Amino acid sequence: MKIALISFGSRGDLEPIMAIGAELARRGFETRMIANADIRELPIPADLDLRCIPLNVKSLLQREGDALLNARSPVKSLKILSGIILNNLYELSHAVFEQAKDCDLILINERYYVLAQNFIDHNQAKVVQLCFQPKGETSTFPYLYYRPWFFRFFPHRLTHRFVDAMLLRKFLPAVNRMRADRLGMPPLRLWPLLQQKWKGLMLQGFSPSLFKRPQDWNKNLVVCGQWRETGKPPATLPPALQEFLARPGFTLCVGFGSMLYEEKALGQILVGLAQELNIKIVWIQNWNSGRGAKNKVQNERLFILAECDHDALFMHVDAVLHHGGSGTVHSAARHGKPQLISWFMLDQSFWAAQIESLGLGINLGAYHELNTEKLLQSLRLVVDNKSMADKCVIAAQGMAHENGVGAVMEQIFD
Repeated sequence: MKIALISFGSRGDLEPIMAIGAELARRGFETRMIANADIRELPIPADLDLRCIPLNVKSLLQREGDALLNARSPVKSLKILSGIILNNLYELSHAVFEQAKDCDLILINERYYVLAQNFIDHNQAKVVQLCFQPKGETSTFPYLYYRPWFFRFFPHRLTHRFVDAMLLRKFLPAVNRMRADRLGMPPLRLWPLLQQKWKGLMLQGFSPSLFKRPQDWNKNLVVCGQWRETGKPPATLPPALQEFLARPGFTLCVGFGSMLYEEKALGQILVGLAQELNIKIVWIQNWNSGRGAKNKVQNERLFILAECDHDALFMHVDAVLHHGGSGTVHSAARHGKPQLISWFMLDQSFWAAQIESLGLGINLGAYHELNTEKLLQSLRLVVDNKSMADKCVIAAQGMAHENGVGAVMEQIFD
């Protein structure tokens, strides 16, 4: 059996799906990972056939950096990101098709489901959707990370249908043009495509310890647990960082993933924070920081880290300040660490609210509203907070035996 895994985006969009690919390759399947060129910078599992398409997300995000920094709302950010994909979708859809047209099974990030229909029409391939946050029609809550003002007048179920329809409607013209020009296939129609998407198997890579599955979800919506490679030892931390972490005192880890932010302004906040609270801070700068940050001791209370293996670092810190990406949320929770979340876009605001509701951390609100005083007040609530620490330990214990990748295997080969 030939299997293709398809996703585009930053590390958080790629690493979980690569973990699934690693297990498929280990089981002897011919497995391809089709993704944007940025994936070459990540550790690629052995025996996973990497197929890069001509799309560099980092360069596109840099080009749209000012717009994203000034968006100041998840709705505006989603429009910008959708626009980036839309502008490249014609060539992208053809490149993906060429790389996977002979595959029997397609595992695809559900955001790009419109591309999956090409494989169904071409060779009756089986398609499984993948996502990293609660996704599916329910009366329990509205769509979680796109909430325009008019949703307050919609029944919850309708908000989920609205967003799926809106995104597919935007993507259809480019995909249909490619189907006509290059594949000789008839155009896709919105309503039948939506019907097929809603009925298809969708595997969700988040922990049931962090979010309970709604009782009215259909059986095709399956919560697996976090997708991560297990069995491999954590990376070795740099010697200078090991020495820094060994010093006594409360240690805060700070990192905002692939999000764009003003590095100088955040640095000033962190220096003031460390001095005021007499704590140590490890600041994980992202790919855009300083156009290539280097590991260094900024001062006795601040260590700047160019990149990070969460499993290696989080066991040595006392709390994590981050952007609310699903991967970081799960890593911090799995290690039993209180979280302070200052979000930017998409599902991050949902995870921030969810972590606070579980008593596992504090929702600081949107990143553009972050300031020293808010951080000081919140960190004082976290330091020596035994109740929160106990809840974090209990959550970590609940996640310890989850096997998200194993659950995927059970679903696709059942």
